[in-house]
Amino acid sequence: MRIYSKTAVKALVLAIALASGGVNGAFAQGAAQSGWDFDLAVYGWLPTIEGKIAYEIPGIGDSIEVDPRTLLDNLQFTAMVAFAANHDSWSILGDVIYLKEAANRNRPLDIGGGVNLSADLNLDAWIASLGGAYEVTQSGRSTLGVLVGVRYFSTDSRLSLSGDGPLPADPSLEASAALWNGIVGVRGRLGLAERWFVPYHLDIGTGDSDVTWQAIAGVGYDFTWGSLLLTYRYLDFDQGDNGDVLGFSMAGGEFGVVIRF
Repeated sequence: MRIYSKTAVKALVLAIALASGGVNGAFAQGAAQSGWDFDLAVYGWLPTIEGKIAYEIPGIGDSIEVDPRTLLDNLQFTAMVAFAANHDSWSILGDVIYLKEAANRNRPLDIGGGVNLSADLNLDAWIASLGGAYEVTQSGRSTLGVLVGVRYFSTDSRLSLSGDGPLPADPSLEASAALWNGIVGVRGRLGLAERWFVPYHLDIGTGDSDVTWQAIAGVGYDFTWGSLLLTYRYLDFDQGDNGDVLGFSMAGGEFGVVIRF
């Protein structure tokens, strides 16, 4: 069970911002360069999805909560891209993720009170981040940067039910969320032997969410044209007890190809 104090989260966000001030590109070369250079990353992420989505039941005035993990079977479609525009120690960062998932067959869903249902769940989600970054320090091929930005999260889901009990015939229930959060964090790379490095990213924020946070770490390899990345990402939104989407988290390995120009 996760318990967060919104006041504590805001204090932590402010402390990081004051201590750090801004972040370097997630996949930019460690050395600062004169003029502008750009990174474009296309990557694949196959996350598991957990959380709580609350659906109001028409005609009853009650709601049921569903964890997407219990129903979702396959990732139907995903599109993910990130970019960085770098000038000396400053960067503009962006990241866009689209996920479409669906259950591929009915699953039993026990909501108590003698009501047994079968359910199909379809879910679409957009996650977009935009921020400014500043490289605080560099030592060899290792860098440390700070970031300030915003993260937008939008999800729409439809739950189709069938079964017995005091429900309208085969109801189709919908839930959605559109959340804006400010975020701060740190990111950079640890240089290893020759062209190998460890990319890392950690951010935390608040706003429409009680708290949202993200962590990324893995291994990368530099080429003259860009980099290859193999990382693990965890992304979480905690909404407390309000709203249709009470909590939402995604976690899994990702593979990225970064082109530098």
